[in-house]
Amino acid sequence: MTNTGASLSCLRTKPTAFLALSQFFALKAHTMPCPASHRSDIAVRKGSERALRAPRPLTKSRTGIARRRYFKRSNFDVRFALRSCAEELPPGSPLPSMLAQTPTHAPLLRLACFRHGESAANAGDATDDPESIPLTQNGRPQAVAISLRFATAPNRLICSPFLRARQTAAPTLSRFPLTPTETWPIQEFTYLEPGKCAGTAAMHRRPWVETYWDTSDPTHVDGPGAESFAAFIQRVRAALCRLATLRCSSDFTIAMFGHGQFFQAMRWLIETGAVNIDANGMREFRLLDQRRPIRNGDGFVATFDGHLWMLEQCAETHQGTTQGA
Repeated sequence: MTNTGASLSCLRTKPTAFLALSQFFALKAHTMPCPASHRSDIAVRKGSERALRAPRPLTKSRTGIARRRYFKRSNFDVRFALRSCAEELPPGSPLPSMLAQTPTHAPLLRLACFRHGESAANAGDATDDPESIPLTQNGRPQAVAISLRFATAPNRLICSPFLRARQTAAPTLSRFPLTPTETWPIQEFTYLEPGKCAGTAAMHRRPWVETYWDTSDPTHVDGPGAESFAAFIQRVRAALCRLATLRCSSDFTIAMFGHGQFFQAMRWLIETGAVNIDANGMREFRLLDQRRPIRNGDGFVATFDGHLWMLEQCAETHQGTTQGA
């Protein structure tokens, strides 16, 4: 998450500074002059007569009002508060640990997700095994275009085990050969039985695809080698959780090469925070995938600040095909 830079954002996002301000106000309560509106120990009667009356108790709510007014009049910032608090401690007193800490920004994890270039299945060719579908002549230039988007080497490269994703990552690896590379289970969602689909093209599988999504049963498994929608979403969540553990002492960039529906589900979870994966959730995902497809060679950038995933920008390179795997 990026910092807003607003003048009072430090009070909302930096608990150390806020605690220091609280400690500062606690010290000021004993030393600062009470505002004129609270000087109630002397009352002026008609004419020149003056009489003492009992002081009004400075209640907790009134104390807060006085401190807030003092804050507005003084026009100091957090650094002034930290310095003043330290100066008003009794001589020889050790500084509280909160004052010795300098507020710092949490390292930012930046994840650049790219769908593979055009594959044989995307081009309408008949294929046998989802894992071994290669890139086409159009897909290879798309892979090169992705590699040229990186001004500097990513800190890590993560790739799907499927051939088309590995071929898409190859130009980036050739350009940055020292980048650590890992293979994660981020392969594409295979919801139709591979054996049934062997030797078929996208146009032949279309009736089966429509039947599967119209049924909207997140627990349905089409056959051996197929995956239910619920299991697929669980795999996407596991990848996000695993990414969130890759924390380090400075900003960290990961290039991830994978597939359209997998990255669509990742984006959907980040945007909506979907909790219940039921028939309605399955239909919602399908509608999103049809209206906002991630084209071949395109993707998005997501960030994680240690607490929250956010979508930062689109990582599009150019228009490409979308159908199939």
